[in-house]
Amino acid sequence: MAGCLKRPQDGNVEEKRPPKFRSLASKFSIFTGVLLLWVVAVTILWDVWQHHFNWTKGVVLCVLVVALAFALSRFTMGILARPLKLLEAGITSVRQGRL
Repeated sequence: MAGCLKRPQDGNVEEKRPPKFRSLASKFSIFTGVLLLWVVAVTILWDVWQHHFNWTKGVVLCVLVVALAFALSRFTMGILARPLKLLEAGITSVRQGRL
């Protein structure tokens, strides 16, 4: 990651992000989505294996997972992302010499 950040003596202290940058909130959302997808897949595959698969149950399960993922992402954005944004702003201001 050499050359990712400019030093203060270079004039500009703004951060350059790598090409495929993902924030902590987006990484957490992806992890949560994959985890919930795994739970749904295991549940549906278990029902298919036991020959008890019901289309209504599968659709309701998928809708509940999407609703839960949405609610969880909104909750975590309020709990995790806002303080991280404040921390990022504080670090940036310290880099620029403002305390």
